[in-house]
Amino acid sequence: EAKKLVYSRAKLEGGRNLTLFKEALKAHSGNLARAWRRCLDEDGSMFVTRVELYRAARMLRFQGNVRALWHALDMDDSGITSLE
Repeated sequence: EAKKLVYSRAKLEGGRNLTLFKEALKAHSGNLARAWRRCLDEDGSMFVTRVELYRAARMLRFQGNVRALWHALDMDDSGITSLE
């Protein structure tokens, strides 16, 4: 029970941060596809690593919880996320 509650709270916080981050990306770049290329995917690999995400968040001066944001994006714990 307690594990489920903690996971649910983390998922909710990650979802809120994801919404805020998408808004920041759109405000900076106009749309998410352009933001992916210009802000997130530094090496053009079509994947974003945790380091790339943290750099983009710092560049955008994102005020949300970047750790929760990363966990919302990297749901399989692979260390990367892609534009889906």
